[in-house]
Amino acid sequence: MPAGHAFGLPLGITFMGSAWSEPRLIGLASGFEAVTQARRKPTFRETVGSTTNEMSPLVASRALRRPTRAPVVTGL
Repeated sequence: MPAGHAFGLPLGITFMGSAWSEPRLIGLASGFEAVTQARRKPTFRETVGSTTNEMSPLVASRALRRPTRAPVVTGL
């Protein structure tokens, strides 16, 4: 669960317990979340580069190439 931020990077915390201790763990996590209120709404940066969905020429040319013959398998 979120535990805060350091140097602009998110930090998390994990609550662990023995078998069948889930109700206690959920209570601890809920209390921690209520006290710290560490959750932040994410911010997104603007898209960089082209706004179209076209492939670059290099990617398009590789995608259209087909092998001319079957691959050679050795060591059988």
